Amino acid sequence: MVAQAAPIHYRPVRAARGRRWRSTVAESGKRLAGAFNLGCQFNPASEIRLGYETGFLELLRQVGSPVFPSTGDRLGDTTLSYRLNLLDDPVVPRYGEYLEWHFSWFDSYLGSKNAFPSTR
Repeated sequence: MVAQAAPIHYRPVRAARGRRWRSTVAESGKRLAGAFNLGCQFNPASEIRLGYETGFLELLRQVGSPVFPSTGDRLGDTTLSYRLNLLDDPVVPRYGEYLEWHFSWFDSYLGSKNAFPSTR
């Protein structure tokens, strides 16, 4: 009995010569920013950090008709974060606890008229 190759069920779609297929509408064009960050480490397992970032971001349209205007505006956010790492091993942890909390207050952002919070 001779082994035969299985038929091809999937072939990648190729773009026509000279065409590039993209799904992005806009991407970061120019970004200029500055930041500072201060922190305190309570012990080897926990730390708290406070920082501020300000700058300028401009989005440039890549493809398509001008549905969305090209926009550029100042960015500014204050951040507070806390990290607790009580895991037994950094590579393959078997037990322990891990907590990471991050809070941001954006005083200015692209297209935003009011300040707003964000957390994760």
